[in-house]
Amino acid sequence: MSQKPIHIYYHVCLINDGFLIASEQMHLLAMSGLMYNASSINIGIKYDGKSIIDYKDSFLKLMGNYNVLNNINVLYCKDNTADKEREHSTSIHFKNYADSLPDDVQRYILYFHTKGVSHYKTHRENPVRHWRQYLEYFMIQNWRDCCSILDKGYESCGTYKRDMKCMNDNQGVINVENEKRYFYPGTFYWMNTSLIKRIPKKYFTSNSEYKNYAIESLPGIVEHKQTVFSQPNPFDLDFYNCVLNPMQYIKK
Repeated sequence: MSQKPIHIYYHVCLINDGFLIASEQMHLLAMSGLMYNASSINIGIKYDGKSIIDYKDSFLKLMGNYNVLNNINVLYCKDNTADKEREHSTSIHFKNYADSLPDDVQRYILYFHTKGVSHYKTHRENPVRHWRQYLEYFMIQNWRDCCSILDKGYESCGTYKRDMKCMNDNQGVINVENEKRYFYPGTFYWMNTSLIKRIPKKYFTSNSEYKNYAIESLPGIVEHKQTVFSQPNPFDLDFYNCVLNPMQYIKK
């Protein structure tokens, strides 16, 4: 069991196959035991107001069925087309929570999302599904290992990492001064609130020069002690187009 209380921040986008992905992830939280060991599970919900089937109400009902410990909270529930904040609508909540804590109080934060919804019915759908399962395996199924790492003094952990310079080259997001640091592709990561407090608040909004991709790189914006569970060969990192074999990472 973790030495610190765990708070989960989960961004749900109910477009395309988002309801199916979210249902699978809620089940995974329960089956792993993480759902019942978290002090709170805070969920931001975006939905497609034009959808014929109201997945929003179905997901809210699903959340209610899982909420046996009364630790699941809805941060917001709004039409995905109403704004362009994307995942920042959820990330600002864990930033505000961390900032509200006294300096001598620390909590563990897991952030993840319904990865893959934007690639539904494209050639990337299957590769990204396997990528999501890769991230879920380390960050959710093996959550105890993640907490153990934070217990040892690390301030963040992810499944794997890439040099921030790659983020600069591809997306023009982060300042040159941060190029020697790392980010966690896929945007599933654990962080200590002490780290979150040191990340400037300007990075928690898409309405700036940092664009929408800053959410992926948040842990790497400030220097800190970090680690990963898996580090694929650089030539095997195209998870948008290549299927990742689970046998490459599942513990035997």
